[in-house]
Amino acid sequence: KTQEKIAALTPENTILAAVSVGRTKFDVINGNILDSHSDVIVSSDDNHFSARGGVAKAILGKGGIAIVEELARYRKKTFRQGEITITTGGDWECRAIIHPAVIDLDENRYPTNDIIRLLVRRSLNCALALGSRSISFPVLGGGTASKNLKPSDSVCAIVDEVLAYLSEHKQ
Repeated sequence: KTQEKIAALTPENTILAAVSVGRTKFDVINGNILDSHSDVIVSSDDNHFSARGGVAKAILGKGGIAIVEELARYRKKTFRQGEITITTGGDWECRAIIHPAVIDLDENRYPTNDIIRLLVRRSLNCALALGSRSISFPVLGGGTASKNLKPSDSVCAIVDEVLAYLSEHKQ
């Protein structure tokens, strides 16, 4: 059923992989996250949640002023690489947007495979706690954050962690 929904949203050639783990369907799609209809959307940002470029800026643009205001409140606190914050979906019809701190601007730390995997696991735990049935990840740290790893390395880390998580939480 999920595969039929995804196929209806995107052309067949954008589905890079489709895997079932228990009753859960996991698809890797090469597409624009702004077209996602998932319950939870994951962004890719710095530890100040500045959303100055790339995916974070685009998600903020789609989500609107409510998310801008929520992130402004979080910016008053100190966050480090590997931590996340959660906002509403704003104008986007989703349950929530998860904003992981992929880059730490204060300590000049860029993502590694381990940080990507940690952020994926934390995002999946949050989505599960929110009662979400679907989640969409962009390439984490694939733009200005790609000093230590290539975007394809990030995708592999995301896929590996999602599959590990699904194996641990089989239904």
